Amino acid sequence: MAEISSYPLKAPKLGDLLIFTETYDASEATPVVGNPTKSMTVSSLKSLTQNTLPGIVEYADNAAAITGGLVVGQRYRTGDLLKIVH
Repeated sequence: MAEISSYPLKAPKLGDLLIFTETYDASEATPVVGNPTKSMTVSSLKSLTQNTLPGIVEYADNAAAITGGLVVGQRYRTGDLLKIVH
């Protein structure tokens, strides 16, 4: 298997697929067994992120986030990318 770092970089499209492993959660009505590998679209990941991380302020870059009052460790975004002040 090739090293992931050897793959070419390309911006994903919303319809592209991502692979993930569904993990066991005993609190669910029908818990998943065996951590099956599944796929989802970039679009569904975008929706999930936007719905679970509300109120993330957008800044042009790390310097702009600091100027805007954020401190190291706080989250911000640039477009669709979630970032952490460093």
